[in-house]
Amino acid sequence: MEWVEIGGVVLQNTVGLCVPCHSAVTGGVGGHRAHIRYDQARGLFEWWAKGGNAHEDRWFFVGHLKGHGLADGQPEAKRIRRQEGLCPECGRPVHKEPHTPAPRRKVSTWSVVVPDDAEIGSDVMDDWVDQFALMLGFGEAPSRLKRYHVLSLLLSWAAMNKEQFLSDLEEAEFFARQ
Repeated sequence: MEWVEIGGVVLQNTVGLCVPCHSAVTGGVGGHRAHIRYDQARGLFEWWAKGGNAHEDRWFFVGHLKGHGLADGQPEAKRIRRQEGLCPECGRPVHKEPHTPAPRRKVSTWSVVVPDDAEIGSDVMDDWVDQFALMLGFGEAPSRLKRYHVLSLLLSWAAMNKEQFLSDLEEAEFFARQ
């Protein structure tokens, strides 16, 4: 289920997690070591982890999920583009008359090797790209262009926000060591 209703509020039921945090939530040998709760009073998602010894399992609050909140049913980029009279997909002005497409750009191929065992890395990557494509307004683009546009935006964001990116990775290492 991608959407759930909690106390009359419809919430997105999926969230992107790094590999160690995903393992902590889904469990493995010994069960899950973390979970996500929704704090209805604050409207925030919270990260909880299991602590204590083998005989005493107790849950403790780690912190609020960063950058996660209630998801709008319509990607923000598309909504703003429509309000401004632009094409919701590409952001160009909407023409009353049919417009002639530009000549096709030259393309090349760039590939990524992914696991093909129980994880099926290509499915994982396609799912992530599709989720971000919808959020960024590229949902209807052909898959090869969608991959390029999503990955180039995400990588440029990570490059511009290196400190936050590294801080989040350090935070995730907490669960990788457990």
